[in-house]
Amino acid sequence: MNDKRLDRLMPALTAKERAILVLEDLRVGNTPDPMIVHATPPERAKEFSRLLGLINAVNVELSMGIVVLREQVKQTALKMAWLQSIRMCALDMSVLAGYIALETDEPITESGWKERQADLAQDADDIDVIVEHVVYDGVWLPQDLDADGDPQPQAVDRRWAEVEPVVRDAITAGDLPASGRGKRKIRWSDLAVWTNTEMPVFPDWGRAYDVHPDAEAHRITTHVEYRRAAERIFDQAPKRMHLPLDDLPQNPEDVEPTLANLPLVLVSAVRRDFLARAAELAAIEQVIQAIADDELDGHSPLDDAGHAIVDETRGILDEVRVSLAEYIGEIELPLPVDEDVQLVWGLIRRAAE
Repeated sequence: MNDKRLDRLMPALTAKERAILVLEDLRVGNTPDPMIVHATPPERAKEFSRLLGLINAVNVELSMGIVVLREQVKQTALKMAWLQSIRMCALDMSVLAGYIALETDEPITESGWKERQADLAQDADDIDVIVEHVVYDGVWLPQDLDADGDPQPQAVDRRWAEVEPVVRDAITAGDLPASGRGKRKIRWSDLAVWTNTEMPVFPDWGRAYDVHPDAEAHRITTHVEYRRAAERIFDQAPKRMHLPLDDLPQNPEDVEPTLANLPLVLVSAVRRDFLARAAELAAIEQVIQAIADDELDGHSPLDDAGHAIVDETRGILDEVRVSLAEYIGEIELPLPVDEDVQLVWGLIRRAAE
């Protein structure tokens, strides 16, 4: 179609048709044809100006808001990545702490060993604890052990069924002193006498003591100091989480702000941020779609660059949602909140005036 025919058609375009032509140029980054504006009949100029105001408001002020929202969502994703790294660290720390506690003995001098025995001589535990000690203290046959060398559950149950009635009979007969309601408390020193064994003495953190001569006291003290330092690190470090988490606080500020609680704080913060940002994005998309349907015959008022940012933001939110589901289960995308929708409309209307 030649320019003269275009010139004759230009005045016949409606305000909406003109706005859509301008929009299509803006969408791909082209400069709109000036004749679309200059050839607008006076009776259509007001409506055309109103529609251009909406388009400009969406692609300037609202686009700025979309960029800010994307950056906020990136911060949420960063918190999610932080949480994931802490989770992996907690897993590693729990394995290392478990190895030290269960597979290594704490060194102690002979005099220190005797002091510990004297301190624990009057300590008493519930009969179930005593039975458990007797059960595990015996010698296990190879067929009773699993691939890791630990007693199999059925072997433990079998031995428990054998040991418990023997312990209770000894209490009834008076051979094993017991105290408390139902005679359920037994002193470790009395158990040692009854079993004719050395009184069991365990470190606070570890499976057993490694007794050394007093002459090695200096070396032992240094070793124990390092062991205590490691124990403090493990105690303060984030703990391994059993997923999915239950009873997650609605507000991260409700969680005591300690390093050990950091994973819980982050999970709560990520969930809160995700729900808020996803609702805001849904509100923006709803308003954009409403303008397209009601004002522009289905043509989106947002240019391609703006849509790319929206798509990127939604993609980041989806990644956060998938990662967060590992911690708290599946999350439904929130619907637009009326307050957010009204805020978006208010921004566009003020900018379009």
